[in-house]
Amino acid sequence: SLPGYGGWNPYFFAGHPNDTYYGPAYHYLLALVNLVFPMEIAFKLLTVASIGALPLAFYYLARRLGFERDESAVHMVMLMIPMVFVNIAAGGTLYSMFLVGLVSNAVAFPLYFVYLGKLHQTLTQYHALDGRQQRLSFVALSLLLAAITLTHFVVCFAALITLGIYLIYYLRQSSFRFGVLHGLCGLLLASFWLLPLVAFKSSVYNPGTILN
Repeated sequence: SLPGYGGWNPYFFAGHPNDTYYGPAYHYLLALVNLVFPMEIAFKLLTVASIGALPLAFYYLARRLGFERDESAVHMVMLMIPMVFVNIAAGGTLYSMFLVGLVSNAVAFPLYFVYLGKLHQTLTQYHALDGRQQRLSFVALSLLLAAITLTHFVVCFAALITLGIYLIYYLRQSSFRFGVLHGLCGLLLASFWLLPLVAFKSSVYNPGTILN
């Protein structure tokens, strides 16, 4: 039940408290679905939704990058081939989801692809956007970055690296300030989890091994 939730081993990750190194977004999302459906069904619905959202999110990214519909559809299918048929336990594949249990990865990846597509569209068309469109894009990107951060820490690194690459490219343009501010805002929204993570990290022996 919200705001709390249960049903998991509270020390599931290397003996550390739940949501210490993984953000709480997945568990809260699952608890929200559990308000309507039993936990077993809620878990399966969220898993199916994550799998279904992945190719759609990648199609959205391809379209935002300028590919035509047919090209985007081909890229979408090509993305799903390793996701379905490659037995890698590193997260993102069906193998890692069903045999390892890396379900939060599957939620974070679609968010990342949508974030990247929206970021590219906004920064490349920034000067053509009016003030209202810029504000809406700022809110959307900040919320997406916060959601990614609170869902999966490693995918958050990928999003920040992506943002950094775009900021370098647009270093001398007005969109640079937009990108910096939205990134800071997204991290600020997730700070209620990030700040305890930093504080807890200093008390753990060799935390780099866990984060790696």
